[in-house]
Amino acid sequence: FSIETQDKLGNPVLGYEGNWRDIFQNWEALACSYPGYVEGMVFRFLNSSTLDGYNPYRITRDGIDWETIEPDSPWSNIGYWGDHQIIYLLKLLETSVRYHPEVLRELLGECIFTYTQVPYRIRSFSEIWKNPRETIDFSDEDAAKIDKRCSAIGTDGKLLVDRSGEIEEATLAEKLLIPLLSKLSNFVPDGGIWMNTQRPEWNDANNALVGYGISMVTLGYVNRYIEFMLKLLEVESDEAAYLVHGEVMEMLTHQSAVFDEFESSLVGGFDSKSRMEMVRMLGIGGESFRNQLYENGFAGSWKSLSLKGIIDYLKLSQRFVEASIDANLRADLLYHSYNLIKATGGDCLELDRLPIMLEGQVAALSSGRLSVDQVVSLLAALRSSALYREDVASYLLYPDRELATFLEKNVVSRTMMESNRLLVEMIKRCDERVIKRDVVGQFRFNGDFRNSDELRSELENIAVDYPDFSSADILANVKSIFDDCFDHLRFTGRSSTFFAYEGLGSVYWHMVSKLLLAIQENYDWAQVNGAQKKTLDVLGKYYFETFEGLGLNKESCDYGAFPIDAYSHTPKHCGAQQPGMTGQVKEDIITRFGEIGLKVKGGQIRFEPLLLRREAFLNEPAEFLYLDQSGSPKSKLIQSGELAVTFCQTLFVLRLGEAWSIRIKRATNEEKIEDEASLSVENSQLVFERNSEILEAERRERERLKKCMMLTSNMFERTRMKSVNDVVIGSVSEKKKERAV
Repeated sequence: FSIETQDKLGNPVLGYEGNWRDIFQNWEALACSYPGYVEGMVFRFLNSSTLDGYNPYRITRDGIDWETIEPDSPWSNIGYWGDHQIIYLLKLLETSVRYHPEVLRELLGECIFTYTQVPYRIRSFSEIWKNPRETIDFSDEDAAKIDKRCSAIGTDGKLLVDRSGEIEEATLAEKLLIPLLSKLSNFVPDGGIWMNTQRPEWNDANNALVGYGISMVTLGYVNRYIEFMLKLLEVESDEAAYLVHGEVMEMLTHQSAVFDEFESSLVGGFDSKSRMEMVRMLGIGGESFRNQLYENGFAGSWKSLSLKGIIDYLKLSQRFVEASIDANLRADLLYHSYNLIKATGGDCLELDRLPIMLEGQVAALSSGRLSVDQVVSLLAALRSSALYREDVASYLLYPDRELATFLEKNVVSRTMMESNRLLVEMIKRCDERVIKRDVVGQFRFNGDFRNSDELRSELENIAVDYPDFSSADILANVKSIFDDCFDHLRFTGRSSTFFAYEGLGSVYWHMVSKLLLAIQENYDWAQVNGAQKKTLDVLGKYYFETFEGLGLNKESCDYGAFPIDAYSHTPKHCGAQQPGMTGQVKEDIITRFGEIGLKVKGGQIRFEPLLLRREAFLNEPAEFLYLDQSGSPKSKLIQSGELAVTFCQTLFVLRLGEAWSIRIKRATNEEKIEDEASLSVENSQLVFERNSEILEAERRERERLKKCMMLTSNMFERTRMKSVNDVVIGSVSEKKKERAV
């Protein structure tokens, strides 16, 4: 992505462009300090999403882009993006509710949102099932219509229009439902969300899973999305209703009926036949919804969808989502991240579990499904698992492993080869179109085959020459031997072949920071729900153990780079690699606000420094340089026992003191002291708006912070500790024992 602030002549400009993920993931952190823009970010996100529930490839200040086929480029490809779609939208929605509690509720029935029209069409369920790796068609007809509109009205021509040529509009309720309906149309019981649109939600290291892969990562975030929707709607009256297009009502009604039909399977469990039947019914429902829209757009009929109807749908679908999350708990108390569709023929769908991955643990922690005890168990299991890399005190994306050497690949055992009469006969005739014998006598498939489709095509030609050996079962057995030999379905891309980037043995720092944020979120949830101090201490221990593994806490000689710089990954064989403004920066900004205890709830700034360590406060006076609300440079002398931070460019000073209080200094030199743990809604909004009326605020902490290293337990009900050792719940090394958690 790029953010442009000046043109070539140095004149100020406002411009940005980048792929969907990089724009919105960075806006999540930006929204914390510029909350006045967060609803605009939500509008931008939703207005750029499509009528069938996906998003374009790139987004710019002036519009959106998609991929097109370039006949002369072997790397040219198209794909429909659902790239981190649910979780990035959800984080923006959650931010909006924290800062402006009522805005989204007030917008739910407002018909002021739009749809982007991308000239892609997802194929029918039967075609997807036949070949899940090629499921998208580019519509030249749609592309021509869009180009014509853009020539007439500019980039708004990329928005969906109704049958009269006017831009199609929708309510917020509809726009929030469509991505969920889209994801659940690809729901696989006990497996996750089927990644069959060629650019689904994935971690880059596993992009080869598209087609047969099923994402528990996405399903974890779907659960959190549903939980958010239920809370957003819970204050509305029972008589409330929202206008949605008739096609959306039909889709929701169909999915509700499918979930209702298979409700008994939540108790007895799914077998391969019932799983396949539910996947087919959900898939055909999605196909019917899409086809109506591709051919004619929305028909124009509006339906009144009751609040009760939405809530019933959300609660029913969540039961299936939660059951699948529970079903993916492993014996080692970690969670499966990705699964594979294993079609066994006929009407059966089996699941194949892939090895553990860090991404799945982060999604499980973030899902909101786990109890605090399950969270603690997961973190303990993670620390002792093959994902932990002790030399850097951090976590791998997936366990390291030894790869087969080149000559160990593509070896067909004699037993397998001799089990097939066609292959035996071809060897006798020295026919090497399928199998060859190498110089040491090992059997190998012809190296010209790139995949099983090419093998199948060759077998059709061979069948003419071997009429006595070309029965369907013999040919199918050849393909089965090929599949067992190469195991292409379990190929995950970089995580199977690379030793750098997000490859084998690599720590991917962005995912570690996502883990850190997930632990912090669970700490906050546990505290709000009244968890015991002992449990909070354990969660704090895992938080700071993970935090200490980040590069910021390492020496340059250990990290292999400047520790304060953001780096993509650290391979097993060298130091940190690929510097740049990676997504990791986003989580690090958010978790730092959380550590300081500066939080926003219900439109109020609150101070809950439960994870703040004594070492964060100065031991001697120092000058603090910052920019005020107008962007002017300022400085302030910060005393020993104080900590300074700016929030929305308002200066906040945390001071160790004898009692809880907040002193607010206004531009009029008026000072007000409040014996509270939060600013009022009015004062908080002034800070959010960067209003220069409030110049600075000072937060006084209790004196006992001078002796202990971290605030724990409820900040209003504290008991004096006997000694510093009472709050030591873990240490990184002998050298750092004094840095008690």
